This record gives sequence, C-alpha cells and structure tokens, in this order.
Amino acid sequence: MSMSVQNVFFQRIAHEYNHGARILPSLIKTTGVLFITGCIPFLLLMIYAEPLFGTIFGKKWFQAGVYVRILSPWFLVLFAVAPANTTYEVFKKQHMKVFFTLAKALLSISAIWLGYKLTGKPEDVIAYFVSANVLVEISIIVGAIFITYKNDLTTISGKAA
Repeated sequence: MSMSVQNVFFQRIAHEYNHGARILPSLIKTTGVLFITGCIPFLLLMIYAEPLFGTIFGKKWFQAGVYVRILSPWFLVLFAVAPANTTYEVFKKQHMKVFFTLAKALLSISAIWLGYKLTGKPEDVIAYFVSANVLVEISIIVGAIFITYKNDLTTISGKAA
C-alpha cells in the first residue's frame, strides 16, 4: 500500500511542483494519513506479536514474535516515510538521500556493534538497530518538510511579485 501511495503522491506533487502550487500541505497530509493508518496494525503487532506467532505457528515461533514486536516501530515509520522519499526526487535533492543512506548504514552498523558490546542479547541488538533506523527515517521526513517549506515560500513570494 505504501508503494502505491508513493507512486500516486509522486505524480501529484510533480504536477503541483511544475504548476507552482504549494506542496507542503500534500506532504503533511499524506504522511499523516499513512502514519495513522499504520498505527493500528503495527500497534497490534507491538502488543500481540509474541502470543500471535506462538499460537499460529507454534511455540518455536514465539521468539520470532518477540523480534516482530521490537521491529514494529521501524516498520511503522518505513510505512509513513514514502511521501518524504518521493519529495527528494521531485526537488532533485537525491544527494541528500545519499547522505541519509550513508548515515543509515553507519548508524545501523554502530547500533548493532553497540548492542552486541553492551549486552550481547539479540533483542537488545535489534532494539538499538531499530532506534537508529527510526531516527534516520524521521530525519528524512523532517528534511522533506524543510525542503518543501522552502519551496513553498519561494512559490508564494514568486506569485506575490
């Protein structure tokens, strides 16, 4: 669903961008709708993943439910970040996406190493990894809002002149 929304959003904001329309309202609305829509299933996974996996797949799968519970916040943010990712393409700011990709790689490696060194428990390693990735994905959203806001200011001032 997120990819479908991303494709439609790309077409819409590319059209808005080419016609000098404001884009920030579309970005905030689409990101918000994706986040709110994703909250229900991902919150349910955060709460019920362990017993759900244990019941459906058997006791050996209980641990997988633990991992899904820990990963759920990251999945939620990944679901909501799709419009922000598109924004970088429309504004030709792919170099910023490269920066975020490098930051994500470095923070992921650091988080895995830190989790391993501090406790060595798989659950903690995954939690550190998730925290690092959620931070980067939120940064991608904030960066897209900033870029879009700057563009909208330029668009508004250009129309006023």
